[in-house]
Amino acid sequence: MTDIDAPAAGGTPDSIPTNPGQSPLTAIALGVAVLALAVAGAGMWIAVVRDGDGTDTTAAPGTATAGVSSRNELFDGPADLPAVIDEVRASVVAIECGDGGGTGFAMNITLRDPSGPFKTVIVTNHHVIDECIDGAQPLSVFGGPEFEEAGLVEIAGSDETNDLALIEVDLEIPSIKEAETFAVRGWWTMTIGHPYDDLYEEVLYDYVTIGHIGYVLDESVNYTSAIINPGNSGGPLVNARGELIGITSMSQASTEAGVWNYAIDSDVLCESLLDC
Repeated sequence: MTDIDAPAAGGTPDSIPTNPGQSPLTAIALGVAVLALAVAGAGMWIAVVRDGDGTDTTAAPGTATAGVSSRNELFDGPADLPAVIDEVRASVVAIECGDGGGTGFAMNITLRDPSGPFKTVIVTNHHVIDECIDGAQPLSVFGGPEFEEAGLVEIAGSDETNDLALIEVDLEIPSIKEAETFAVRGWWTMTIGHPYDDLYEEVLYDYVTIGHIGYVLDESVNYTSAIINPGNSGGPLVNARGELIGITSMSQASTEAGVWNYAIDSDVLCESLLDC
């Protein structure tokens, strides 16, 4: 538990090409050698299984594979996707700040005053609530199965540099699970948030996008192919187990700059807003 910081398959080739100057007998000999290797190889296999951290483990030739699956959840995605979606969305909230809004989620963080009226700490982006700091604009949080509006909402900390913020609310929202390791390139990822569709002028609540980790920069920024739209900001980026690995922050797309989706790694919270 963390505390809020007080200050703030292959086969053989059909034909074997001959090199310039190579005799037909040499080519035939090579073909026989390749065929011999293929026949010998038919009685051998090597099982490669990825460990949970993304490393490859190669089993010795001929060893049994009973009970070992080549499918890796963290890279291939969850076996029961609907169940993961339902579990994660229970922790996700909608945030309104003035004329804008975004997404947030409940995290297992100790309240500043555990005996006070607040019950849950919400994580979001600084840019989602920046206009509501110091009461400049009204701030509202909606959560739970029916998106109930919180009666009491208070900003508990904000970090503009890392685009992170904490909010305390009087709603009971289940905390999201946290990953124990940093993300790895190739991991399956998912976001859930509340983006706004300009065409139909609708907020698409609990909108799901899926992708993979493309890069992890300095253990601080997770690049994902899961699309982050306006309104997704502040939502969770999770792995195939529904575990939090980052806070969706921003995206950009252009023919010049390319397409990028960024999520701040959840450990950055410890560097600025929490006493971990």
